[in-house]
Amino acid sequence: MNVLDQIKADEEVWVRELGFGMNRALTRTQRLMDIGSYERMCGIHLSLGQKHTIYAKPGMPKRSSKYHVDVFVAVEKVVIDDVVVYENGFYTV
Repeated sequence: MNVLDQIKADEEVWVRELGFGMNRALTRTQRLMDIGSYERMCGIHLSLGQKHTIYAKPGMPKRSSKYHVDVFVAVEKVVIDDVVVYENGFYTV
């Protein structure tokens, strides 16, 4: 069973976070012990599922939700409102 199927079996799938990391010193090939550090890596990350151990949100029960899956996305380009904001590993704005 893949990750999305597992989440769907237990709860509604939400994109809980969408982040734009800015730290150019962190890369996909450099390994770190703290997974949270990768959220700062220059690029895009998101999390799936309703659970977050720190930040409660209305409509997302903290105790009964099960998943917070961090995804570090390998993207070439991000466009917001027809403006390229990220391309080939660099922010353009």
